[in-house]
Amino acid sequence: MDKFLVKISKSKKNTKTNAEKNVGLSEENLHSIEKKRSKIDIVPNTKDINQIQNAVSSDVVTSKSDQTTNTLLESNNFIRDPGEKSTNALILFSSGFGPYQPNNIVFPQHSGRKFRPEWYSSFPWIEYSPSSNLAFCFYCRAFPSNTSDPTFVSVGFKQWSKASYKSFPQHEKSFAHKEASAKLAGYKSSKKSGSIISKVNTHHQQIVADNRAYLKCILDSLLYCARQGIAVRDHREDEDSSKEIF
Repeated sequence: MDKFLVKISKSKKNTKTNAEKNVGLSEENLHSIEKKRSKIDIVPNTKDINQIQNAVSSDVVTSKSDQTTNTLLESNNFIRDPGEKSTNALILFSSGFGPYQPNNIVFPQHSGRKFRPEWYSSFPWIEYSPSSNLAFCFYCRAFPSNTSDPTFVSVGFKQWSKASYKSFPQHEKSFAHKEASAKLAGYKSSKKSGSIISKVNTHHQQIVADNRAYLKCILDSLLYCARQGIAVRDHREDEDSSKEIF
């Protein structure tokens, strides 16, 4: 009996130790699983990394594009300056720009006189170059001719003491300036209503459409006469008539 009790107690101890081992193993497994999960949660996927890199690169590209647009806007005044040789008045006019007339600047003096911004309203064709302190004619720069005054086209005007009462009115009355003004007005109207070539083309198309309509009426009349057996005759049927039955 005592031996049997001893065996039972030993078997209980063994079952306890096995259960404790199983519990220890399960705890270790849980710890390892949690570590793996934490690693998986911490380390992102390659797709996520690519998305983040693409987002960052797009932000960088947009910021660069914004910077370039800002620099272009800032350099717009420099491009429109008539004192710079790279400016083309006709290209500026076709792009929707007019004479370059800055107001909020300091006009330097020359021989005790300086440019007056009130001249913009009196002479709307005037444009001013802040870089060279010179005045130009936008119309003559856009449409120059052989008789154009180079002072207002390429050289520049600076005699401010003679500007309002002599030089500007004299240039405005010149044949070259009037011709350039007429060309600029014609170019402006052609952009709105179309050029002469397009108008001639539309007129020709209208004539062709009218002639086709007339021919259709004649063919319908001939078909009707042919189906009804009616002879096609002229309004005269005597011997002198050159048009008989055909």
